[in-house]
Amino acid sequence: MTRKNRKRLVIDANIARSAGMSPALVSMFSRRCLEAIRLDEHVAVFSSKLRQEWRKHASLLAKQWQVAMQQRRRIEEAEGAEYARLLDPACDCLSGLAKKEALRKDFHLVQSALATGQILLSNETRLPSHLKSSCKSIPEFRRIFFANPEKEKEECIDWIRAGAKKEPQRRVDRFSNS
Repeated sequence: MTRKNRKRLVIDANIARSAGMSPALVSMFSRRCLEAIRLDEHVAVFSSKLRQEWRKHASLLAKQWQVAMQQRRRIEEAEGAEYARLLDPACDCLSGLAKKEALRKDFHLVQSALATGQILLSNETRLPSHLKSSCKSIPEFRRIFFANPEKEKEECIDWIRAGAKKEPQRRVDRFSNS
C-alpha cells in the first residue's frame, strides 16, 4: 500500500484485549485485524484516554504490536476535543440511562474518529446503534465508518487488506443494520 492510500484508524482497546487472550478465548480475528493494519501500513490513532485503556487492557501481543507501530512512526495522537460538544446532544437522542452511559464510555473513540480519518474499529456491538440513533440530530456521525472484526470475521480482515475504503455499507448509520 502506498503512503497516499494509508488510512488512519481508531482501534478500540477491546480489540487489543481479545487479540491475545488465552488460546480458548483468543479472538483470531482481532489478532489478524491488528496484523493486517501493521502489514498494510495503516496508521493507528490514539487519544490519551484510549492509550490508557490500551495500557490497562492490551494483551502482550497487542502491546508488542503497538511498539512495532510506534517504531514505524505509524501512531498518531488525536483527542478530537472539538467534538466533545456533541456528546450531550447525542445522549439526548437515546432512551434509557444504560444506553447513555454506554455512549459516554466510548465517546472518546467517536471524537478521535471524527478528528482523523473517520474510521473506527471495535468489537463493541452497541456503539453503532447508539450513534445511528443520534444521526438525525447530529449529522457529523454519518461521517464515521465502522468495522467489527469479531462480528464480521474474514470480511473485516479482507476490507483492511483492500485498503479500508469508506464504503457506504460501513457508514455507522448503515452498519448497525447489517
